Amino acid sequence: MTAATSSGSRATDRGASAVVRKLLVRGLAAGLVGGLAYFVFAYLFGEDAVEAAIAYEEQTAAAAGDVSAEAPLVSRGIQSTLGLGVAAMIYGVAIGGVVGLAYASDGSDGSGRGRPRRRSLRPASSLQRATENSARAVANP
Repeated sequence: MTAATSSGSRATDRGASAVVRKLLVRGLAAGLVGGLAYFVFAYLFGEDAVEAAIAYEEQTAAAAGDVSAEAPLVSRGIQSTLGLGVAAMIYGVAIGGVVGLAYASDGSDGSGRGRPRRRSLRPASSLQRATENSARAVANP
């Protein structure tokens, strides 16, 4: 049993894992801030439309004689404040983590220096070639 891995992969480099951790934490923090901003925006500008839609739905159901006597499992007040806030934060942190890991897998150390990030252009160019090829196939049946 060996004490260390002798792989040439960057994944086994301790410095690289510290960079990945740093970029992941930054991505999670940015996602948390983004989730908070989303919550404030949705609460201020979206809740009126949701309330109007619920009122319309209840009015339509009452006109059709479909009145429900059940109490909601979670009150609307909790849904529009705590529920929206928790969902926005979780979504923001998840997306921030994914973006942080994607940026870290690009090979950059986040400083703007170092090797150029040419790898990130390859998927776009292959997607462009595939789109051009499919467009040519459609144009020339």
